[in-house]
Amino acid sequence: MLVELSHVIEAGMVTYPGLPGPEISEHLTREASRGAYAPGTEFTIGRIPIVEHLTNLAALPLTGARFTAAPPRVAGFGTFPVRAFAVIDS
Repeated sequence: MLVELSHVIEAGMVTYPGLPGPEISEHLTREASRGAYAPGTEFTIGRIPIVEHLTNLAALPLTGARFTAAPPRVAGFGTFPVRAFAVIDS
């Protein structure tokens, strides 16, 4: 059985009052990577939480479900929703 866990989120929308909205930030800056890796190595690692604002979680059993967040193939986007779903073991 497949249980739908996602819903549409629009720019500026508050999905649940009191919870923070979607966030995009740096996990590791270029400057920090220079000090942690071999000389001449420089990169950045972004942080985009993808498991937020889920609905219908009460429909899941306490055990025996596998969660998946499937991102679409996109280019040039700063943020986008994933297709979140759970497969319940039979």
